[in-house]
Parts: sequence; structure tokens; C-alpha cells
Amino acid sequence: LTSYCAVPNPAEFAHLSPKINHMRAMDDSDHSGSARCSEELSNGEKVAVSSVATSMRQVLHAIGENTEREGLRKTPERFANALLECTRGYDADPVALGKTALFDAESYTDMVLVADNEYFSLCEHHILPFFGTVDIAYEPNKYIIGLSKVSRIVDIVARKLQVQERLSEEIASVIQEITDAQGVAVRIRGTHMCMRMRGARATSATTTTFAYRGTFRGDATRRQQFLSQLSK
Repeated sequence: LTSYCAVPNPAEFAHLSPKINHMRAMDDSDHSGSARCSEELSNGEKVAVSSVATSMRQVLHAIGENTEREGLRKTPERFANALLECTRGYDADPVALGKTALFDAESYTDMVLVADNEYFSLCEHHILPFFGTVDIAYEPNKYIIGLSKVSRIVDIVARKLQVQERLSEEIASVIQEITDAQGVAVRIRGTHMCMRMRGARATSATTTTFAYRGTFRGDATRRQQFLSQLSK
């Protein structure tokens, strides 16, 4: 068994979408929200930002806010840019990314576990955040994947409107497609703000989901090996 703990580095994603450099510029802007490099947005992205900002301004009016007061004057644009960043997964191909870092397995066929990959996503039902960690194991067939790519794949697939169940299945399918592994196992643990902030207000609730492919789906012993490693 080979076990790794991998944490994604946001700086690695700069090449995946032209939006991201703009988002960093927004972070560096003053509190009025003026962007320092809006020219980095494509025409389509500028249209998207404008459209979302206009809609958010209407939302703020609808809840009784004054969008001309200092604290809210640039909030619609900030929200629009933040939403584009949080959904940047729509602009990237995780399979293509993963295939840039495939290596000969050199006869290694035991389980590879890449644990505690952090993720952040948006619940598609309420557009509120959910976040946590993803544990991924696979049994190589002919290829192994570069470890940093695993965390980057998690980030890409998560940065969309999601539900945790589908997120688990999509990550498992992507890893399977990239590596052609004998088997893939995924566990996701999530904290959902739609449960904690509203509705049931279950402030201590967490959600765990699993997805299996190949040998892990058909062999209870392999699943138990995967789960036993996660408990250590």
C-alpha cells in the first residue's frame, strides 16, 4: 500500500482558465472593488460578469438593501467575479489534465491512496457552499497518475454547482477514465452550509458519500482495506 496526503495548491490552476488571474487581481483591489486587470477577462466573461452583477443588484434591492451605500456599491461585481471563480470547473477538462501526467506503473498493482484532498463546491439546490475532504484510492493497471494532478482534478470537478453524491461519482469516473485502473474508490466527507445556516440548522452534521469502480465495487475485501486505511 502506498499512502499520500495531498493538499491542492491554488497557484497550480492559473493556466486552466483566464478567469483566475482576474480573480486574484480582484483580491488585490481596494475595498471599492475596482479591478486592476479587468482587461484579462474575455469578452464573453465580461458579459457574464455584467449580467450576474445586474441580477445581484436586483436581488439586493429585493431584500430591502441600498446598493448605493458604500459597503454595497461594488458588491454585485464582487459577487459576480466570486461566482465565476467558484464555478471555474466548467471551463476545464479534468480528463485532459490528468492525461498530461500518466506514467508507467512498472508492475505496481497494489492500492495507491491519496487522502485528505480539500475541496470547495456550491450546492446546486441553494447556491450555498459545501466543503470537506476527498480520499481517492486506485489500483493501477498499466499507469499511475502524478499525485498533484489528483488534487487538481478534485478541485476542477468540485468547482461547479454540485451535489455531493454526484461529485463522488464524477471523481471516480474521471480517475477511472484517465488511468484505466483495475479499481477506483472514493470517499467524500462534506459540511453543507445549506444544512447549517438554514432549514434544519444542523450545526454539527456532516455527510459522507462513496463511489466505487472495478475491483473495489466487486470485492468487499478491497473495500474494507480502503476503509481501514482511512481510519488510521
